[in-house]
Amino acid sequence: DDSYVNVNVFDLNGKIASTLNSGRLEKGNHNFKWDGMSNSGNMVSNGVYIIQIKTNGYESMKRIIFEGE
Repeated sequence: DDSYVNVNVFDLNGKIASTLNSGRLEKGNHNFKWDGMSNSGNMVSNGVYIIQIKTNGYESMKRIIFEGE
């Protein structure tokens, strides 16, 4: 089975900084790596961001600290 899965990175103002996945994924474990680039193609500022994983009947949010080079 597969499900529609959204994986977004939000800034602390609630604005989507980056979308890591927006589409169907097969059941199982998946890894996502964020390079600090925004959806507009710019490097985001260092700081705290929220990763949101949302799918059918499930939602999880985690705080992360981004420290670019």
